[in-house]
Amino acid sequence: MGSAYPATQAIEAAWRVPGIVAGVASAADRAEAVFDELRHVIPYAAIQLARWDYANDTHRVIASRGYSAAVLASLHSERYRNDRVWSVIAKKPGPVFWEDCPFDRKGSGFYSTVLEPNGFGEGATMLMRSHEGGYLGMLTVNIEDTRAPVEGTRSLLGVAGAALLPLVAPDRNAHALVSQCAPDADAVAVKDADGGWQPLRDWPMPPIDLLTYVDESPSLRPRARFPWFDEREHGRGVSAHVQLLPTGDRTYPTVLTLQTARTPFGLTRREVQILSLAAGGLSNADIATALHLSTRTVSTHMDHVLGKLQVTSRTAAAIKAVDHALLSSHPGTCAGPSATVPTTRRRGG
Repeated sequence: MGSAYPATQAIEAAWRVPGIVAGVASAADRAEAVFDELRHVIPYAAIQLARWDYANDTHRVIASRGYSAAVLASLHSERYRNDRVWSVIAKKPGPVFWEDCPFDRKGSGFYSTVLEPNGFGEGATMLMRSHEGGYLGMLTVNIEDTRAPVEGTRSLLGVAGAALLPLVAPDRNAHALVSQCAPDADAVAVKDADGGWQPLRDWPMPPIDLLTYVDESPSLRPRARFPWFDEREHGRGVSAHVQLLPTGDRTYPTVLTLQTARTPFGLTRREVQILSLAAGGLSNADIATALHLSTRTVSTHMDHVLGKLQVTSRTAAAIKAVDHALLSSHPGTCAGPSATVPTTRRRGG
């Protein structure tokens, strides 16, 4: 493989990788561009980059060259992760070559039954992890030489591989945002570029009815805040605080966080609902019609709301409710199918 140091061309190619990854092209296109540069670092016969899909407990190929579909499927299967080589790979940072293993490569069932029959000899796998140690994905390379490369080339490959981290962690911005703005969240979901909701690693998914409500509420925008009442609490005032936050990322543009909390001022779900309608300009009679209640019942609820908020007018109640993000409330099943909740002014989150 030549001298102990890689050529200037290889060094310059490795330097270009972070700039490529920071681009705005799709993850697949950026990975392909990186693969073009890596040819100057290490002559490979096959290469692939895959991210770990937490939602489905499997790998997803971002880009690959030189591997057949069958070999890729094996690389992403439990068969590879259960092979004796995986424990070696998992313990070492950077790319791990077969030469680095404390056993002959033919002692690996995966090598003997998958790689060797397909004409592959020396190669390396580099596992990618988050700062917290969570598994994010892997870079796999099989080279044209029968021997592992020199130390300098290995180091360049490791540096280039580490720069690929944003491609295997498309939720990185969302994860950082939640860690900063809602570290104690009980549940989190991210909306992907196709409009679907996905789980965010380290957090369980919010209730599906909450996600449906957000999808069916076009007036809600990123940075909205609102309380979400648990239907099982039967109006006792126990709710979850919900935030919608923009991530600034095209892959997962919006993140939703849910954190269990008691509603400010001890308001019940019905009281928040009536307050939202009143703040939207509806009279007690209008609210009664919308919620299939008597006007007297609505009047009693409004008296309770004013007392809990310690204000004397509906206008003052609305202003205080805006300050505490109470007006974008989920109406709940008690509203009935024909209830209409007007759009109200929302305070940024």
